[in-house]
Amino acid sequence: MGCYVGSDDGIVSKNLSKFIDLLIKQPNILVITNHTLAFAYPRFKSNSWTTRPIDRCTARHIRVNWPIKMASLFPQFNYDLPQPYSKAIVRKVVLQKIIKEETAIPSTMPDIFLANYIAMLSKNGMFFDVPLTIRGSSEVSNGIQNSSGDPKTLTSKEWLRDFYSKEEYLLAKFGPTCRPALARDSYLNAKAYISGTQRKRYLFFSELWCNLSCKDKSHHKNIWNYFSSVTIVIYYLGLSPRKLWYLKNFGTKIPKDIRIDIQSKTNIFNISKSLK
Repeated sequence: MGCYVGSDDGIVSKNLSKFIDLLIKQPNILVITNHTLAFAYPRFKSNSWTTRPIDRCTARHIRVNWPIKMASLFPQFNYDLPQPYSKAIVRKVVLQKIIKEETAIPSTMPDIFLANYIAMLSKNGMFFDVPLTIRGSSEVSNGIQNSSGDPKTLTSKEWLRDFYSKEEYLLAKFGPTCRPALARDSYLNAKAYISGTQRKRYLFFSELWCNLSCKDKSHHKNIWNYFSSVTIVIYYLGLSPRKLWYLKNFGTKIPKDIRIDIQSKTNIFNISKSLK
């Protein structure tokens, strides 16, 4: 059966025991990532859709080195970091500093902050080629609400107020939907938190990088009008090292998915149950 872990995210609970068994057999492994799938509820008059592995999952498990520094420059790599909740299972010992010292995760972007934090502490982990987490999205998701520029739900409005009252540096300047700012700030904030020192700002380079690499011109109107071609070049520059990272860690058997449009009404629970 399937089960809920959030309003629009889920897990394939029949596979959870496989990950627990692997953690028991491999006590030195601190982090395990999985073959994450996606599901979208119908939104803005578009049909629902989901992803499925193109090839049959092999249940192989291999060591993976996290692309930490590359993820601080190219947001595409954020999907390859060990995000708990949507991608990774993490042993409690990795989060001990946060559990001991904080009452909440010290970021308004907890998933990306934790992905960087966990990657920096563990350096590497294990990929297990079995679907477990399903990354969901809907019209009421905070990410979708805020990307529209005019959030409607109460939780999204509250989150946005909290965001601007707490965030500093790049995210405060460019907003929560600037992906390069999110990648850069999350990396630098996690690095400073682990070292217990004040964050080094790197503002000149980081601001310049965000201005030149963000594909959403609404964040950087003045710059984008003059350097749009540079932005496109930087974006595609990030694709090549990501492909090389996949080849280095996975060889020729890179996990790939196919998108399937769904006409009928369904939900994350049914999607989870339908996975073999």
